[in-house]
Amino acid sequence: ARNQPRKMLDRTFKAFAIFCKDKPDALLLLHMDPQDPASSFDIINLVTRLKLNNRVRFTGMRCFDGFDYKEMNNVYNLMDVFLLTTSGEGFGVPIIEAHACGVPTIMTDYTTAQELIIQDGQCGEVVKVAAEITGGWNVERAIMDDNDCADKLNKLYNDKELRRKYGEVGRKKIVEKYSWDVITPMWDKLFREAIKI
Repeated sequence: ARNQPRKMLDRTFKAFAIFCKDKPDALLLLHMDPQDPASSFDIINLVTRLKLNNRVRFTGMRCFDGFDYKEMNNVYNLMDVFLLTTSGEGFGVPIIEAHACGVPTIMTDYTTAQELIIQDGQCGEVVKVAAEITGGWNVERAIMDDNDCADKLNKLYNDKELRRKYGEVGRKKIVEKYSWDVITPMWDKLFREAIKI
């Protein structure tokens, strides 16, 4: 995610700081540009303030020079868990990308989380909402509970079998519901019906 206000990446660092206190092997890998000129806060400063300097790594991606799909596949396959502390998503393409790679997801329980993570087979964990705020264009946004997020990270950290199960369920869900072979005929049908109107 880009460091934009809606993504609430400060929550990612704060929840991770709680989670990793007793885990010397825990590492937060971020596929984003820490120097993004449109950032909502100074990531490096926050990492330093939370004493996470040796726990946070970046993939080297720059906001105007992304990775191709093969490189993205490699990035997702480095993960044990995909964490998105967003205040809300219109859909959430990175979530289904993670599922396509068999990576379980932890996400704020708001907007599309139930559809993508819980319905039709649970493939991750949803984090309780601590508060709601009204954002730009009067869109309601959620602030996830940092402690509940740390608890969900702990749950998956301590249960390799559950991570494996969620990964398999997520991959199956993507193949059955979101693959190009499934959605392309649906779009084709929709456009053909729209033309007839």
